[in-house]
Amino acid sequence: MKNMKRKIGLLLIACLFTVGIASVYAAGSNPFDALYADFDAFQESVGTTLGQMWNSITGLETDVTTLEDKVNTIQFMETIADLEARIVLLEDGGSNPGTPGPEGPLGPAGPEGPMGPLGDTGLQGIQGVKGDTGDVGPAGPGFGVLIYDSGWMTLWPGLKTLCTLDNPTNIFVYMIGKNPTRPIHQMWYGGDCQTYTPEEQQRGAYWNINNNNELRVYRHENDLHWQQVRVMVWQLPS
Repeated sequence: MKNMKRKIGLLLIACLFTVGIASVYAAGSNPFDALYADFDAFQESVGTTLGQMWNSITGLETDVTTLEDKVNTIQFMETIADLEARIVLLEDGGSNPGTPGPEGPLGPAGPEGPMGPLGDTGLQGIQGVKGDTGDVGPAGPGFGVLIYDSGWMTLWPGLKTLCTLDNPTNIFVYMIGKNPTRPIHQMWYGGDCQTYTPEEQQRGAYWNINNNNELRVYRHENDLHWQQVRVMVWQLPS
């Protein structure tokens, strides 16, 4: 647009000089007077023409700017892209796309991908309701095996041999007594305590094992409570 304005200006100047010189020689008088008169008239005419041309050029610039703004709109660009896509189809021998066909069968599943990283631990839930107590299981071998049980038997004052033990080095002996007026007890168990009176020292009962591995019980002479006795022996685990 700037080059066009420059060319119009040069053209008008050339025309001015040509018309002026021709007028001078046609008048036959003072060439400068006629030249001034013609120059004034021509200048007025040229000024009017140049103003009209300048207004036309300015309006043309506005129209070109407006056209560029319209060309740069999204809707116009989308229309151009759609036309280009159709031209490509025609060049390739294609036509407008038809109705999509039915969906094909699902292909086989691909291999399972690697396991992702473990996520954060969630919040602990509320405690559930306690269930019913199960049946009692069989006793374990923790305490050992019962290898002897005398059962309840009458015990007179004095010594009584109960049994012979095979291995009395790892055993547990439990001795209890009773009489008609007292339930099961261990009153004066062992007896022969030196802090009691001589009569009290002869109360109670105890057990022992002699050198022949015989298990024996003894009831003191003045005892009043060990009329019956029961002795049990467990073989403890190794």
